[in-house]
Amino acid sequence: MKYWIYVVALFLWTPFISYQAKAQVKDEASLKAAIDQIREKTRTPGIAVTIIKEGEPDWLYASGLRNIQDKTSIDSATQFRFASISKMFISLGMLTLVEQGKVSLDDKVKDLLPHFQFSNPWQATHPLRVKHLLNHSTGWDGMHFAEQIPASNRPISIEQALAIHPDSRESRWPPGTRVAYNNTAPLVAAFIIEKLTNTSYEDFIKTHFFEPLSMSSSDYFYSDTYHQNSATLYKGVMPISYVHLNNRAAGGLNSSMSDMAAFLTMLIGDGKINGKQVLSPWVLEQFAIPMGTDATDAGLELTYGLGNTRLRVGEQVFIAHEGSLVGTNSLLAYSPSLNVGYLVVSNSNSPAVSQVHQLLSAYLTQGVPSVKPSTHLANGQPSATLSGMYQNISPISELVGPFISLMPWRLSISAKKVLFKPLFGPPRSLSAKDAQSMLEPKSGKVAMVVLDDPISGQVVQYGTSTFEKVPSILVYVPFIVILLWVFTTLVSVINLPIWLTRKKLGKVYATESIKLRLWALLPLIFMVVMLVSLLMIKSSVTPEILAGQLSLSSGLMFIASIFWAASTLWSVKVAYQGIKPSSLSISHLVAYVLISMNLIIVLWGMVNGYVGLMLWR
Repeated sequence: MKYWIYVVALFLWTPFISYQAKAQVKDEASLKAAIDQIREKTRTPGIAVTIIKEGEPDWLYASGLRNIQDKTSIDSATQFRFASISKMFISLGMLTLVEQGKVSLDDKVKDLLPHFQFSNPWQATHPLRVKHLLNHSTGWDGMHFAEQIPASNRPISIEQALAIHPDSRESRWPPGTRVAYNNTAPLVAAFIIEKLTNTSYEDFIKTHFFEPLSMSSSDYFYSDTYHQNSATLYKGVMPISYVHLNNRAAGGLNSSMSDMAAFLTMLIGDGKINGKQVLSPWVLEQFAIPMGTDATDAGLELTYGLGNTRLRVGEQVFIAHEGSLVGTNSLLAYSPSLNVGYLVVSNSNSPAVSQVHQLLSAYLTQGVPSVKPSTHLANGQPSATLSGMYQNISPISELVGPFISLMPWRLSISAKKVLFKPLFGPPRSLSAKDAQSMLEPKSGKVAMVVLDDPISGQVVQYGTSTFEKVPSILVYVPFIVILLWVFTTLVSVINLPIWLTRKKLGKVYATESIKLRLWALLPLIFMVVMLVSLLMIKSSVTPEILAGQLSLSSGLMFIASIFWAASTLWSVKVAYQGIKPSSLSISHLVAYVLISMNLIIVLWGMVNGYVGLMLWR
């Protein structure tokens, strides 16, 4: 599960995940030492790693503590919360039912759940189907904070969880045409599993996965076993209390490293473990193939699959899923072709898991022959008319979508190369496969395709994001506004003590002059209050509770956003009635420019719903 509140992380988000290690390790001893070093540098209480290679003993290494206060160490029986890795079980369970003929990936959700509430304006031409629930292409908004507040101190049913905020299930684009990570859609898929099997989702997973794999330390509840063996989760050094997730099926898996090692062994072993066939090769084959969207139909390979994503590890492509809750991060990745898989988990939100992942990606792929993509263009070169500036039109959350659109990308196509570059950041080099698709050079997989979007016309999908070409002026004008706002704000703040001192000494006679300058700066105060409110929410151990209901933080955000807009609009009136043109000085001009920039930013905020923002809705 991810929170929109990590705005900076979203700004830096790349459409598909690619990590490279800074240093390689050659053997298990140096690997252990490197893991210890990462844990210490990131101040992570504990981290556990397992590597599974077909035909070899499981490799497990635990570094650090499962509980700081008790100084208890992590071992193979220590249970962690694996968060969104839970979604892999939903998709594998659904595919099992598909194989049994009980459901089809193309079945309409409306037919399977006739009384289920959701909105799809394109239902006639693009009905919501089962596959869209699994590959993040429903178009639904990210989970609202109110959906994440624990509804009870006891677990609630999936049906009860889905009744909390049904209006968040509105497709923002025709299902299957774009993708955006979503935590609600897999929960609906789990609900369908319950209806099809006439049993609880947890019992279904226990029967089809936990018992056949002997995963006796795995469940979705705060059991006695979890209470005794769990790693305490931490935010910094603050312990996090156990919370019953409303979307438990999609993010509430509790398991041990030994149990998850059995799951990984099954994944890389064609569904078999210890001679027992748990899943058929067909299920795992379907699980590994990205499918069900316009982009995958066009050949896109580095994108979401059914409950997983394609992760480039070195020059190889692994099937993977990440998990994150407050106080824990995890990552599972495996390669059927290399017969290897690994799992990393920590009891902290530090960057340790991603750094260990970088380490493992280099360690496990060293010596593996690199993939050389074909340079033969069977169907022609992509048109140079595709070159230009692009904006992301498939944000995970509507709340951060407007900010994401401010971070444009430039696509450059020439006879020799294809470059896709964020405005700030390194370029992504691609090679043309044909007129409609581009390859990621190191893996040789299709990373970008050209599509006809039902709403926006011609677009490109790169990894997990869809981009629309926009006029350059729409890209640069916002940055000009921001730069002017920053410059005039700094000048005004720096000069404020000087103005007030000169006024007190009687060297500035016009009250209107000081009034103009102060009103130009007043909106800044309310912007600071909004930022402080945001930081209060982010730093809390229960951010969803602070944001998902009326609290000091969310209330301050709401009130400050209104006063921000009101003070800006009033400053425009003051400016209109203010200094005569003949009396204008440089400082007056700075104030007028600042007021103008404030007005533009506030109007942008009004259009995008940031004025009177109620996070708890």
